[in-house]
Formats: sequence, structure tokens, C-alpha cells
Amino acid sequence: MKQFEKTWYGPARYQIEVKGTVPGHWFEGVEGYTLSWERDMTILTGDMVDQSALHGILSRIGDMGAQLVLVRRLDDDPSSSQDHDEQ
Repeated sequence: MKQFEKTWYGPARYQIEVKGTVPGHWFEGVEGYTLSWERDMTILTGDMVDQSALHGILSRIGDMGAQLVLVRRLDDDPSSSQDHDEQ
């Protein structure tokens, strides 16, 4: 079995898609994120200070019983407004 190295992952921008329309109040207190709704999906986009913060959001989604569809790391530098796909 392959062992994973402990690596520090610093701030990064993420996009998280959840199946269905999740009311905005479920994410009250989560700073640095924008919510949008498209194609029967709730899309959260924003900056995470580290992997622990990302896991906190994912845990909240799991606690809601919502179906997680996608987690995409957009950029290593949260001050950048473009993701790697936009070139």
C-alpha cells in the first residue's frame, strides 16, 4: 500500500458542486465563498486557507445529507481570479 507524504497545502480557490438547491442559510458563517445555483446544482466558489478548512466545508455538506458532485481546486493562489482552465 502506498503511503502518502504529509504535505502542507496552503491557500487555494475551490469550486464545490452539490446536487439540488441548498438554501444559502446553510452556509451562514462561511466567509470568502459565493453561492450560485445552476442546473439543479448549488455551486460554492471561494478561497480556503488550508485543507482543514476545505474538510470543514465538506463535512458541513455531509451533515446536511446533500449529494456532493464535484470538488475542484481552481488555483493555488487565492488572490488570482482565473482558474487553470481559463487560458
